[in-house]
Order: sequence, then C-alpha cells, then structure tokens
Amino acid sequence: MRSPRRMGAAAIGLALGSMSLIALAPTIPSATAAPAAASRHHTTHVVHPVQSIQAAFNRARRADTVIVTAGTYHQSVVIQKNELTLRARGNVWLRPAASPSGVCDADEDTVGICVIPRDIDLNTFTYTIRSQSVTVEGFHVAGFGDGIVGFGTRNLHIFGVHAVHNEGYGMASFDGIGSVIAGNSASGSQVAGVYVGDSPRAHALVMHNRVWNNQFGFFIRHTHLVTVRQNHSWHNCIGALLLDDGEPEGSRDNRVAGNLVARNNHACVDEDAGMTLAGAGIVLFGSDHNAVVHNAVLGNNRRSDISGGVVLFGEANGNTVAGNFLRNNKPADIRKDPTSVRNHFINNDCQTSQPGWICA
Repeated sequence: MRSPRRMGAAAIGLALGSMSLIALAPTIPSATAAPAAASRHHTTHVVHPVQSIQAAFNRARRADTVIVTAGTYHQSVVIQKNELTLRARGNVWLRPAASPSGVCDADEDTVGICVIPRDIDLNTFTYTIRSQSVTVEGFHVAGFGDGIVGFGTRNLHIFGVHAVHNEGYGMASFDGIGSVIAGNSASGSQVAGVYVGDSPRAHALVMHNRVWNNQFGFFIRHTHLVTVRQNHSWHNCIGALLLDDGEPEGSRDNRVAGNLVARNNHACVDEDAGMTLAGAGIVLFGSDHNAVVHNAVLGNNRRSDISGGVVLFGEANGNTVAGNFLRNNKPADIRKDPTSVRNHFINNDCQTSQPGWICA
C-alpha cells in the first residue's frame, strides 16, 4: 500500500496522485520487552536492541509509554491504540527490516512508524473513529518508503524526529486534526520533508523544523487551518508549497509566518510532465486566503517555471503577503501570474517583482 497521494513534480499543474496508504508491520519474531515501571495510571514498557517494539505496543494500554533504548532496530511499528507515547532514549535508529510485512507495508513500500485508526479499511481508507493522542519522540527514521505517517488521527504529535533518506515523505499527516509536528528535521525525501494534507479542518501546527535536500521542504495540500511557523527550509527544490489539487474543499486559510526559506535551488525534473521545479521559496499554487507574513526569503534563484521568492500562481486568490524580507530571488522576489487576483501585498521589504508595482 503506497503512501496516500504520493506525487512528484507534475502535481504543480494537475490534481494528481492516487490514494494509497502505507503500511507497516513488525517482522521481529518475538516480543520480549517487559514493563519496567508501573503506576495506577500508566505503565512504561522498555525495549532494548533485538527486542520487538511492536510487541511492546501490542501489550500497551491507554496512557502507557513505550521507551526504546539506544541502538539500531530493523523493524517498523504500527500504532492503532489511543493515548500512547513512543519515545526514543538515546541514539535510536529505525531502519527497514529485510522482509517487511504487515498492515502498513505493501508493494515493497514501507513505513517506519504508522499511526492509523483501529478500524480502518485499507482498501477504501474509511474508518469510524480517529486514532487519538499518539506522541512519537526522538527517533532517527531512515531508508523507508515513508518515515512517519499518520492517517485519520486527532492530536498526533511528532517531536524531535530525524527523518533521513526516506523515499516519499519524511513525516506526513493525512486526514488529521490537531497534528503538531515540531522540532524535527527531514532530509533526502523525494516528495516532502514535512507534509500536511487532505485535512479541511486540520488545525495543525508545523513549527521549529529544519528541512533540506527534499523535493518540497514543506508541502501543504488540500488543507485548511495549518500554521507553518519559525521553520528553516533550504536546499530543496521548493522551500514550501501550498497546493490546491482540485479537491472540492480546496486549499485555504493557512498561515506561513516567521520562517527562514533560503537557497532552495535544487532541481527536480519530471520528464513525463516536461517540467522542472527549482529555485522557489514559498509557492501558493491555486491556494486561497492564506497569510504569508514576516518570513525571510533569500537566494531562491535557480530559474524554472515556478522559481522566485514568494510565488502566486494558478488562481491563488485573496492571499495576504505582508512584512516579509526578500532578497536575491530570481526572476523576482515576489511573482504573481495574471490569474491570481485580489491578493494583498503590504510592507514587504523586497527589490524585484512581477508585476513591478508589488515591490515598487
């Protein structure tokens, strides 16, 4: 089962991607992690190298914590219970098993940590009750199809994770409400370092993350009410992309504030679409009524159809771009195509724009 709605560079002009979630399962034969400490309210389960993280979760109950001690674990984890914490203690690396299999693995695509509802139907991606209040902290997640994925969650928290060279997404929240993705890093993802999507009532916070060497540093798609704040995005093809992919609810009412978006000059080529993505800082493609405020957008200057500092294309309407500091972006610090209307450009410190009146 592939990641939900994985996509490449061709997405900028099209609503594309087929919905397919990721799957994951334990491949460790025995589960030997034992509870280390207990109280009337919760139990802490401690997992050591060679033991199964999944086995500890299978025993865990509401409000329990699973602590994974330092080492490398060739396994993956699926969480389908509520109010649980998965925490790394020390330097913990999660890598794919030699023969992954299970509910979140399919077509040779793997997920490091997968958080999904207990009653989800993975053929139709339908469920009745969301996964609630799961926290993941402190892992290095490397070499999977996708690093960490939540689908159908409420109050998913991802803290202090380092996602490295995962094929699709470093960290992703699909159809989530109240997700918090904070204090993480993601590099080497062929789609996005951090993704929030398919969530018309997202109420999500993406804060204090570092993303580099991805196709998209931050990818916000078909989503309302996401705040992307005080992050650093560099050396991606696009630093941050807000995309309306044609779904009925659209993309709108998000906030991109106080970020450093610099030198996103890697080139991502989609030969089938005949398109190259490169040199773009913050791109709003068809996304409406967003606030892009108080960002530093610097040195995004490798020429492509979508390049520039802050770029509004494809009927991106009613947005506010205000108080940003922009320098050395090409072909312009701020770009707007003729189809994007009723936008407000206020007190930006910029030198070049298309059309010229924006930075005049």
